[in-house]
Amino acid sequence: MPLHHLRDISLYYERSGKGEPLLFVHGLGASTWTWESQVNYFSANFDVWVPDLRGHGQSSKPNGPYSMELFAQDLIQFIQDNMDQAPHIIGLSMGGIVAFEMVKNAPELVKSLVIVNSGPEIQLDSWFYQMLLGQREWYMMWLSMESFARNLAYRLFPETSQSEIRNRFIHHWSKNDKKAYRASFRAMTDWRGGNNPSVIHCPTLFISTPNDYTPVALKEDYIRRMPRGQLQLIQDSRHITPLDQPDAFNRVLLDFLQEVEVWDWAQKNHALVPDDLAKLDKALLGL
Repeated sequence: MPLHHLRDISLYYERSGKGEPLLFVHGLGASTWTWESQVNYFSANFDVWVPDLRGHGQSSKPNGPYSMELFAQDLIQFIQDNMDQAPHIIGLSMGGIVAFEMVKNAPELVKSLVIVNSGPEIQLDSWFYQMLLGQREWYMMWLSMESFARNLAYRLFPETSQSEIRNRFIHHWSKNDKKAYRASFRAMTDWRGGNNPSVIHCPTLFISTPNDYTPVALKEDYIRRMPRGQLQLIQDSRHITPLDQPDAFNRVLLDFLQEVEVWDWAQKNHALVPDDLAKLDKALLGL
């Protein structure tokens, strides 16, 4: 079982493939299994790393408190110890928040950033968010992890055709340690550090769905204030898009990674890429 020993814990991780490194960061209550479709798809051309965050999966589950910065520092050290170049980082939900903290604290270790169904802040002033958070608190207080998992699974994967993925979710999610989950949940709801786009200079892609918890408008506003941000929407999905729309997700992610490579090549060779050429044409025409 591959474990990497950090300061006070051991992180479980899986690795496959060769090429440029991709680091996939799962969400609250999830683990490496979330990314199975992406590992199978991207390991043909990339060096794919998938760790379990502290308190999750097969990693150590120390007593809290946890914080988003602590999760990020774990992964920063993980990268420094294991990789000889900066990876592309793909973070889902709470993993997206961890990714925000990583690029803020160690920008040299992030080649590009992909934020999936996550936002730059937790909107505690929104009644919808307050309702969701209150519901989670009630679940944590009164339900077993299996009952909690079943409740979530039917909300996230409600279609009859999604029974297989729903059952997989329940199977894996039920294994959560309740104390570690609570500590992670509180770390996420206490986080206030992301709504500052000026600190993110690497190419950044937001992948979202109209049915996500975080409004698309919030992400659009954030992207407008970023130097190199873009948004791609995936339809017919809810919160865990890599699971319920893996093919569409993989295509969008691959297109972005290839785009980053084109930009890198152009910068190294002082060449123009299509977007630059279009801007040059407009300037010459006085548009």
